[in-house]
Amino acid sequence: MSEYEDTIRLLRATVLQVTDKPLPDMSFDTPIRDLGIDSISVAEIVTRIEDKLEIQIAVSEWLRARTLGEFISTIEQARNARG
Repeated sequence: MSEYEDTIRLLRATVLQVTDKPLPDMSFDTPIRDLGIDSISVAEIVTRIEDKLEIQIAVSEWLRARTLGEFISTIEQARNARG
């Protein structure tokens, strides 16, 4: 299993933990705002993912992500930067 698939699985699990709702079926082009997740929940999701993966994502980076694919790419970039 690739890290990319692991990231998607982690994101789905974290969204469920934070919002008590599963992440709906979507494409990577789906705007984050269309997922029904408010900004406070997004911040909590990012914090949990950072803790789990032992990475740091600058606030400016995850705020810049407009689609689910961009959000996942931001996580992947932080993982790769970690070494």
